[in-house]
Amino acid sequence: PANASYSGAVSSMDPHNGSYSYADGSVGFMDYLSQSFAVVPNNIYSVTFWLSANSNSSTYALVTIGA
Repeated sequence: PANASYSGAVSSMDPHNGSYSYADGSVGFMDYLSQSFAVVPNNIYSVTFWLSANSNSSTYALVTIGA
């Protein structure tokens, strides 16, 4: 990430729900995270996420879901 203090990493520390979380190293600059998963046609899926910021600056998220 641009001007990151460290590289982002998947960790078992501090997950909001489940077993893992992702800690990003980019502070004050844009970064991205992507995930792919298989789907079955005509099935209904619920895709959720949780975002937390450990700083006093504004945090924004742009979520795109596509085929």
